[in-house]
Amino acid sequence: MLLSSAPSVSPVPGKKSESKHYINGPITLKNGHEIIGAPDDGFEIVIEDRVTFYGEEMIKIGKQNSFTFPEIRDSRIKLITFKPMNACGGGLNSIIDAKCFNRKLIVEDNKFIFHQREAVLLLVCSQSIQPIKGFAFTGPILKFTNNVITSETFIFTDGIRRVFLPETVLLVNLPNVKGESDTLHFSGNTLSGKLARIFHKLPRISRRTLSL
Repeated sequence: MLLSSAPSVSPVPGKKSESKHYINGPITLKNGHEIIGAPDDGFEIVIEDRVTFYGEEMIKIGKQNSFTFPEIRDSRIKLITFKPMNACGGGLNSIIDAKCFNRKLIVEDNKFIFHQREAVLLLVCSQSIQPIKGFAFTGPILKFTNNVITSETFIFTDGIRRVFLPETVLLVNLPNVKGESDTLHFSGNTLSGKLARIFHKLPRISRRTLSL
């Protein structure tokens, strides 16, 4: 999926204009699927939820009870600004909800405006690895690099200003994935706003279980 600015939208000189794409429910990343924002000069590709949005995450990948070994093509999310609005303060658990999968998930060069209950990204899989003869095991592998994560202040009709802050930034729990040294990769990520004062840094090392 390649997202670009609408032909009718003109960029403002010296400032990036938002090209918004609205979703009614979670996007499921299947084998080899990608979501990439076309790097148009002067545009910021933004994904927002509609008022009628259903679900607890914007992006889904993997299955609760299966690694689906034949599915080994990488999935990528790149150059997108995620800006969930209508579910703020109670609807969404996360922006990306990843479960068990047998491939690489690459999340790079994105901006997350963050006010979910749990985390920007959840990677939780309790299944043990039982490889099937004839199929290669490559994952789950997560590469989370060069992303900007920020919080946003909301001003309500009663004049109250609120900032929704999560319990964690990233939550990864792979208790039964053992012996895979290259499972998690984190580098070049930036926290801004109040998040930067609460969560000082993202990890540089790979661990099977972490909560940040």
